[in-house]
Amino acid sequence: MRVLCLGYSRTGTISLLAALKELGYHPYHMAEAIKDASMDFPLWEEALRAKFMGDGPLWGKDEFDKMLGRFDGCEDVPCILFAEELINMYPEAKVILTHRPAEDWARSIGRVLGGLMSWPWGRYAWADPYLTYPWFHYLGVIVQCLNWGNDPKVMIDAYNSHYDLVRRVCPKERLLELELGKTSWEQVCGFLGEEVPKGKAWPRTNDGNQFLDWHWEFYKRARGMAVQKCATVGVAAVGVVGLSWYWWTR
Repeated sequence: MRVLCLGYSRTGTISLLAALKELGYHPYHMAEAIKDASMDFPLWEEALRAKFMGDGPLWGKDEFDKMLGRFDGCEDVPCILFAEELINMYPEAKVILTHRPAEDWARSIGRVLGGLMSWPWGRYAWADPYLTYPWFHYLGVIVQCLNWGNDPKVMIDAYNSHYDLVRRVCPKERLLELELGKTSWEQVCGFLGEEVPKGKAWPRTNDGNQFLDWHWEFYKRARGMAVQKCATVGVAAVGVVGLSWYWWTR
């Protein structure tokens, strides 16, 4: 493990992910989790339930190594909910903390989550057991753990508590803080000991739009599978009724 990116979503995390990949890093992110959703999401749900709900044994380094061992970094949820554990378990890893004013963050994440939660996931998730259903089940748990409800004050308190925790636990020499919109290759490469990519501007992405785009694809996939399965059942039912009528009337 070389780098732990422990900033909240909507603080420039997707731009940082793109930058790390440009430098040759292979960080764990939700984009990786969805490649094996039926395995990764239930495991993260297990870890979250143990830590935040007292349900089951807490994860130790062996469990985190099994999940993250193929990667040299990690970023965003759910990893950030284990910030203290990861900082202590991987003392050789450097820590990057992206941030923005808490009030701005609360408005931004509220808009994104409002859009996401307005879609009727429960109506269709059952039809996709390999991606959408495990993600939907995990979503219900992580929303409780993050405490990102509808109350901006509660959200801001959760945000500030997370950043206070990282700053308190992480040795200063291991920590780089990056403010949204003010990040450069020189800052990141100097901290990580990497060469600055020549002729490359720092990635600028609107991770809120990308987040919604990703999940809209999940939603469409599940909805399409639900329609297909219902249609199949309907055709089969019509066939059974037709066959029964035939034998009854012949």
